Amino acid sequence: MQVILAYLFGAIMIGYGLILLQGKRIMIPRSLDSLLLSLLLLLNPTIQLMKGGYALPILFTSGVLLIFAYVMTKGKYTITNVNMNMVKVAIIDVLKAKDIKYIEEEKDIILNEYQYTRISLSQSMNSVEINLKDAKALEFYQELHTGLIDKLRKMEDKVFPSTSVFYIALGTILIIIMQHFSRRAN
Repeated sequence: MQVILAYLFGAIMIGYGLILLQGKRIMIPRSLDSLLLSLLLLLNPTIQLMKGGYALPILFTSGVLLIFAYVMTKGKYTITNVNMNMVKVAIIDVLKAKDIKYIEEEKDIILNEYQYTRISLSQSMNSVEINLKDAKALEFYQELHTGLIDKLRKMEDKVFPSTSVFYIALGTILIIIMQHFSRRAN
């Protein structure tokens, strides 16, 4: 069972990496991004504990952790194949089109007419995490969200897809390790 799940997660990681390798800009909820890596890291320990007769506590604890992670990452998104400057330019273009005044800081854009609502950004490899949690209450949130996606997709700037290389390498390593251990077991 473990070997099959490990191969499945390895294939999912490689597939996700290949999708990102195409250079498409994808905006996914941070909770899904975190869930993929969490499942990979917790796969083996969870199966071992469930085999040991701890299924109910493991399922309960996993459920509570997943709910907690979902609540904590709600309103946060990961945008792939971009850098922070590209995302800032796209947000500012959307705000200017709506004639909304803002203050630009190094990693934040503050909407000073809307109770100083903060849109924060952080970059990791060629992905940017954007926190729109505070902006969800604004009446133009949906326009901001869709406008951001449209502006980013129309940009012609390219970045090296290092996140895709990471996922492909991680999936490949997982499959190689599982092949090694399955051969040792036989």
